[in-house]
Amino acid sequence: MESSVHHKWKDHFSALEVKVNNNATLEKVLDQIIDILIQRAINIDTVKAGMWASLLEENSRAFGVLLLFENKLEYIGAIPGEGKLKNWEWDFKLSHIEKVEDAKLGIVREMQLQYQGKKFSWNGMKGFVPSTFISTLEKYWFNQ
Repeated sequence: MESSVHHKWKDHFSALEVKVNNNATLEKVLDQIIDILIQRAINIDTVKAGMWASLLEENSRAFGVLLLFENKLEYIGAIPGEGKLKNWEWDFKLSHIEKVEDAKLGIVREMQLQYQGKKFSWNGMKGFVPSTFISTLEKYWFNQ
């Protein structure tokens, strides 16, 4: 049985458009991510935006959820074949973020982030970064 806190997180992710659309794999991953957030006692209201994302770090690609907080980004996901979830965290003050746009299609194909000498990039499940995520990111990014 799902706890009321777990259910509130699911509702919050749905409102942020991090939806599972009856996909059992996505549901399982999101449940694991929610369990991690509950264990860490993260307040639901501190997560300002989120998106399903593929994260590339050097030659490793992970799949999971990218979360936006007021002053940082956090990615919780798994590298295929490794099995368990990992997390990456980037403080806005120490990061540099750029959009990689496709002018022809008028979309942002991916976002690139430089943090402590490492380069990361992410995009959404459909090959682009949702504009709602970008606008929320810019709102908090420019306030730093």
